[in-house]
Amino acid sequence: MQRRRQFDSNETQFENNAFHLDHAEPIDVSPSAPVRAAPAAPTLAGPDATWTKSTAAPSDTLLGSQWYVNSGAAPGSAGINVQSVWSEYRGAGIKIAVIDDGFDYNHYDLTKNYNRNADQDLIKYDNDAINETGNNHGTTVMGVIGADDNGVGLVGVAPDASLIGLRIGYGAAGNAYQIMDALHEAAKADVANNSWGYTAMFSDNFNGWMSGVEAELVNAVSTGRGGLGTNVIFAAGNGRASGDDVNYHNHQNSIYTTAVAATDSSGVVASFSNPGAALLVSAPGVGILTTDATNGGYNSGDTVTMNGTSFAAPIVSGVVGLMLEANRNLGYRDVQEILAYSARLTDSTRSSWQLNHSDNWNGGGMHTSSDYGFGLVNAHDAVRIAETWTLRSTYSTMDVASATATPNLTIGSTGTVYSTLNLTRAMDIDKMEVDLNISHDFIGDLRVSLISPKGTESFLIDRPGVARGAAGSGTSMDNIVFSLSSTQFWDESSAGTWTLKVQDVGTGGVSSSNKLVSWTLNAYGDDVTYNDQYVYTDEFAKYGLDASRRTLVDTRGMDTVNASAVTTSVNFDLRTGGTIAGNYVAIQQGTWIERLYGGDANDVLVGNGGGNSIWGGRGNDVLTGGIGQDRFLYGHSSGNDRITDFVASEDKIVMRDGVFLRSTSGSVATLSDGATITAANGYNWKTTDFIYG
Repeated sequence: MQRRRQFDSNETQFENNAFHLDHAEPIDVSPSAPVRAAPAAPTLAGPDATWTKSTAAPSDTLLGSQWYVNSGAAPGSAGINVQSVWSEYRGAGIKIAVIDDGFDYNHYDLTKNYNRNADQDLIKYDNDAINETGNNHGTTVMGVIGADDNGVGLVGVAPDASLIGLRIGYGAAGNAYQIMDALHEAAKADVANNSWGYTAMFSDNFNGWMSGVEAELVNAVSTGRGGLGTNVIFAAGNGRASGDDVNYHNHQNSIYTTAVAATDSSGVVASFSNPGAALLVSAPGVGILTTDATNGGYNSGDTVTMNGTSFAAPIVSGVVGLMLEANRNLGYRDVQEILAYSARLTDSTRSSWQLNHSDNWNGGGMHTSSDYGFGLVNAHDAVRIAETWTLRSTYSTMDVASATATPNLTIGSTGTVYSTLNLTRAMDIDKMEVDLNISHDFIGDLRVSLISPKGTESFLIDRPGVARGAAGSGTSMDNIVFSLSSTQFWDESSAGTWTLKVQDVGTGGVSSSNKLVSWTLNAYGDDVTYNDQYVYTDEFAKYGLDASRRTLVDTRGMDTVNASAVTTSVNFDLRTGGTIAGNYVAIQQGTWIERLYGGDANDVLVGNGGGNSIWGGRGNDVLTGGIGQDRFLYGHSSGNDRITDFVASEDKIVMRDGVFLRSTSGSVATLSDGATITAANGYNWKTTDFIYG
C-alpha cells in the first residue's frame, strides 16, 4: 500500500509527515506536526505543605523569541498569556508524559526535568527512550512543554514539570501495540501528550481492531491520578488542505481525549490545522521555537523553529500542568471544562464561530468553532479558574444518556434526510457522541450535522476529502460506520429532541441504495443539579453588552459567581448585583447565591443574608460577609485585604493550598505568603479565627 501524504507538505522545519503503523495491512499515520445553609466549617488541621510564590521571572536568553508566551494579555492577541502565572506556577510536581519517537534527554534544556527512572522505549521494550538517528520529533515536542528555566536557551510552558519520555515507532518501526503500551504507561502520569495521528480518514476506528487503544484510554482516565484521570492531549492533525477533520479519527474525537488545533502569530487558524466539531481548544502552532536534538536534529544547532499541530498540543499539555499544580484535585473532565470556559475568542470574523445555548458562561452561551474549538488557550484564566474549582468530575462520576434509531432512510433525490431521537434524561452535557451507520457509494458528498433541542447545529461530517470552503470532489470511499463526537453542546441540557441531518451535496446522480441505516446518540456529562457555577472572564466586557446576559436568576441550590479570571476590579453585592469586567449584572429578586470569587484586581465583594464563602483573589480587596456564618477564603497569592464585619461567633478565615497564619497583631493578621488581613471593624484577631480547609 502506497503511503499517502495528507499532512502539511512543507518539509522545511515542518514535521515529518508520513509513516504507517502495521496491523493486518499498513495504515498511514503521521506525527501532527437544595436548602440554603452556611458552608460547613473545614476541619481544623495544620497545612500539609507550605506554599511560597516564586518572584523571579525566567531570564533564559531565547525567551524574547518565543512569541507564543510573550503576548496574550490583551483580548484578541495571539499568545497564551502564561507569563502572568509563572510567578506562582511552573508545573512543579506534575508529571507530563510525551508519547513520541524518542528524546534527547541530554539536551541542556531537558536534562534537569527529564525523569530517567520512568521513561520507556516501547520499540525495544527497555527503560531508555533516547532518540536514535532520524528520530527528532519527540525532542522538539518535549521542549515546548518543559524546557527548563535555567537562564539559557528557551523556556517551556511548564518549565518545572517532570518529563517522561515514552518512545514509539513511526512508519514501519511502529504498530498499534506500541500505542496501547505507551498509553498504559501514560496512565501513571498526570498529563499525556500525543503529537501524532493517523492520516487516512476513518482508519483509526475504535469499533474494530483498535478497540484495545480505547480500552487503554479508559484505563488512563479511570485509574490515572488515583482515579481523577490522566489528561490525554492530542494534536488535531495537519490534513486541512486534504479535507481531513478531527472527527474522522477516533484518537482525536474520543470523549476521553482533548483535541487541539493550531493558530499562527495573528491568532488565525493555521493553513494545515484540521477542523472539526471534536476540537476543544486551539493553541499556537506556527513559528514555535523549541529544543532540537543535539545528537542529530533537524539542523546543526540545539534549537529549531517548528510548525504543526504537534506543537500546539504540547502548549496545552503545559497549561494543564500549571492548572494541576494550582489544583491537584481536578478531575480530567474538570480540566476539559475549565479549558473550554477560559479559552479566548480569536479571529472573530470567521464564519465558523457560533454561540451555543448554555447559560453559565459570561451570562449566556459559549463561543465555539469548528476551526478553534472554544478558542485560543488562555493560561492565566485556566489557572485562575482551576484555583477556585470545587467540582470533582471524573470517569466514575460521568453520566450517560443514550438512544438509538434505525430509520433506514433513503438519501434520495432531495439529497437531505432527517432523523430524530428523544432523550428524556436531563444532563449538563460535556460531549455528544454519534455512532453512525450510513451506506453510501461516495462519502465525499456527505454532510452530517447534529442539532440540539435548543437549536445548536454541529457538523460531524463535512465532505470528507474536500478542504473547508473549497470546491471539488471528496473521497470516493464507501460507507461510514464510525463514532463521531462534538464538544459544541457543552453545558446545554441533553433532554429533548435531537435531530440528525444528512445531506448529499453531490451534483451527480443519487443511488437508491444510499441510506441512513442507523444511529445511536450518547450524551456524556453530569446529571442536572441546582448547584450552579456562573463563570465570568474578561470577555464579559464584550458579551455583557448583551442585555440578556446581565440578569442572574437562580432560586435553588448552592451557587457560585466565579470571577476569578477577571483582571479588572469586581464590585459585586450578592444581594443586588454589581460590575464585572465593566458591565453591570443584576441579581433578580428571589435569587440566592452562596459563593462569590473575585479576581486579580482590587475588588469590593459583599455577601447576602446567608452563610457565604468569599474569595477575594489577588489584589487589595474589601470584603463584607453580611449576616450569617461566613467563610473568607485565602490561598495562593492574596493581596492585603480588609474585612469590614468579622464576627468571631459566626465567621472564619479559611486557609488552603499551603498558606498558613504567620502572626497576628491586634486587628492585623499576616499570612505565610506575606498577605495581610485587617479587621476594619476594629476586631482583634485570635488564632481560633483561622482554620485550614
